[in-house]
Formats: sequence, structure tokens, C-alpha cells
Amino acid sequence: MTRIEALARDLDRLARKDRRNRVFGADGHKYRTQKWTLRQIHDLERRCPAPLPEDLREWLLRVGGGPAPCYGLAPEIYPFEPDDDPEAGAFRRLTDVTRADVQIRLDAAWHGPPDRHGGRNVPPELTTREKDGGPDLLFLGDGGCTFDFVMPLTGDLSGKVFYRDWNGMDAGETEVGGLLWPQGLARCDTHPWFEDARLEMATDAARMSGFLDWMEDWITESTYFVENLRRFNAQEKASQSAWLAGSDRSRAGLLSRLVSKLLGGN
Repeated sequence: MTRIEALARDLDRLARKDRRNRVFGADGHKYRTQKWTLRQIHDLERRCPAPLPEDLREWLLRVGGGPAPCYGLAPEIYPFEPDDDPEAGAFRRLTDVTRADVQIRLDAAWHGPPDRHGGRNVPPELTTREKDGGPDLLFLGDGGCTFDFVMPLTGDLSGKVFYRDWNGMDAGETEVGGLLWPQGLARCDTHPWFEDARLEMATDAARMSGFLDWMEDWITESTYFVENLRRFNAQEKASQSAWLAGSDRSRAGLLSRLVSKLLGGN
């Protein structure tokens, strides 16, 4: 059994366990997969700077888009129409993502958004080649709020999955937009406040998630969540009961002290 076949089996098992769509995003995709055709793959690759990684390509052909972290897998170059969100399209232009880019600046040498005169707010340290326009970033799916899952298709980190944060970015900023967090096999390593771990990880591509790593992490964590949901709910109720009981004791103690003070004052 290949890794893709094993993950497809595990995904099917997750779908059967999560019939009420409790996993975040499952109420949207409902674990329905849609296989891609070779024609669809070729159409996407014609608009890409390089062919899709083999694992992503095979997954789309043999399993399909749909269930994946957060709101699901829907690979595309420009997921937003310019009329809907003109800034989003501009933000998704980038240069090759390299290990050094991620380590030195986690925003990885992105182009800035267009200014009012149609130019770009490009930092001076970018090269002429980068100013001329690099390849497009492959959008994998929506992470919710201001987050996307993305994948560079060129450079020494091609095929790795990143979590991209657009929070606080607007067309008036001169900085390059969008922070990149590598998706690692240990999720806590990618969290912004784990600075040392994040920078260490940025120089170790082997610790970054490829597409199948990303899917396996999600399937494993989601299955654990569903299998233990009853226990999680019981723990939450117990915590709430303990908090309420503590609050009741606190209120009773406060009332007793207040009454004593009032009586003592009289």
C-alpha cells in the first residue's frame, strides 16, 4: 500500500467517525472528495512557474480536492478575483522562497502591494530579477480569517507547505506583505512566539511539512479529536462546574463578609 493509499484509507475512516462534522471546516467540505482530471492538472500547471510536486499531483488525481486542514484543499494560483479583493491578488506575487529568506526575514522577500501610481513598494534589498516579478505562489486552501495555506513551486523550499498570515496588511504599507510560517511536523515550532524553534526550523527543510506530511498531521490530529470528543466535553463540563462552584463559594464568602461588616458597623 502506498502512502497516498494509506492516507486515503485513514481519511475515509475519519469521515465515518466524524458524521456530525465536528472537525473545524468539515461542515463545509463534508469530507466529499472531487478527483481532478489530467486536463485540470495540465490547465493549472500551464499557469504555474513549475510542475506541481508529484505528491500533490497524485493526490489530486487519485483522491481529489476537498477535505484538508481548515476549509479544505482547493489549489489555485489566484483564488480571489481582482474585483473582489484587488490587494489579495497583488500580495500573491512573490519570488523564489529560499531557506535564507525564511530564516532572515520570515516574510521571505514578498513584493509589496501596488501603490497609487501603479508601481510597487519593493524593498531596495530585492534584486532586479525579483523586481521584475517572480513566480506565483500556489494557494492550497483557506485557513480562515487572515490565514492561507500556500506552497512555493520553485526554490529550495519548493513543495513545502506554509501558513501565511495577512493580518494587518494594507495597500498603504511599504513593507513586503504577509508573514510565512513553515508547517512543521511539530506544530508548536511554527507558532510566532517560539522564535528560537522557528528560526532553527527555517534552516532545516527536513523538518518542514511537504504536502503528504501536512495531510497526515491533519488526519491524525482530527481523528484523535473526534475519538476523544466525549472525554474533552466531559472535561470541559467538569471545569465549568468547578469554576461555577468556586464562584458560588466566592460570592457566599463575599456576602458573609459584607453582612458581618454591616452588622459590625451598626
